[in-house]
Amino acid sequence: MCILIVLLSVSPSFASVLRYRVRSGDTLPAIARYYYGDEKKDLYIIMLNHLDPHKSLKTGRTILIPFVTVFRLRKRETFKNLATQYLKDPQKAGALAILNGMDAGKVLKQGTVVKIPFALFYRVKRGDTLDKIAAKYLGDEKDAVFLKDYNRLKTLGDIRPGMIIILPLMVERARQVKQTLPLVKKEKINTLLYSKDLHDAVALYDWGDYTSSIDKLVGISLKVPADKIVRKDLITLHEYKAFDYIAMDEIVAAKGEFMEILKLDPGFSMDPRVTSPKILSVFDEVKHARR
Repeated sequence: MCILIVLLSVSPSFASVLRYRVRSGDTLPAIARYYYGDEKKDLYIIMLNHLDPHKSLKTGRTILIPFVTVFRLRKRETFKNLATQYLKDPQKAGALAILNGMDAGKVLKQGTVVKIPFALFYRVKRGDTLDKIAAKYLGDEKDAVFLKDYNRLKTLGDIRPGMIIILPLMVERARQVKQTLPLVKKEKINTLLYSKDLHDAVALYDWGDYTSSIDKLVGISLKVPADKIVRKDLITLHEYKAFDYIAMDEIVAAKGEFMEILKLDPGFSMDPRVTSPKILSVFDEVKHARR
């Protein structure tokens, strides 16, 4: 279950879930390494999609990649209000503040960035303890106390097989290193590694085959490091990813791609004469949010 509610008081910056179509040769560790920067975090993908980690991924299957949701507040807020709106429990205000490294009683100013965890639901198995669950999913057995409080359990031992507990995950999308051409020698970039796929992806978009287009673009990202792609081509890659996502009505994911473009080129703009109003509207919203 992901948190996708968007209110007028906040401006979303990162998608809480991304759809990815499996390509031939994909592995869970490789996908996790690309999206999270850590292949060990594939357990989140496994858990959300009910996958068997010992079986190969089926080519063509769509899987969900979960992320934390990041908001920039548009007005003054409190953690109690945010916990009520997004976690459906005002008593989780303290936990939400802890996850954000802030004081629960603080009134948050307009423009403050707040992260909302992605919730995964874990069914307790025989032999489980909160310590073990915290160590595996949150990275530290000391977070067992936090899990106890978050799930409003009376004691650390107050779990039993079959019980469902909520795991609040603050996992974020890995940042791609900003391209600075002087640091990348052109002779080390082999455009043959991706140019045909990029050309084909653009053509597929123009033909209206958005699913195949996004498959091509994601495939480039998985097999070619960002610093091995010419800057203008990297921008084109993110641009057409955004176009595909908008065509498939994945607006939040499209915003993430536009954000990557603006990191590479803060002055990037689109020609309104050749760009659809829908694309311009999404892009302008992202550009305005960065100011």
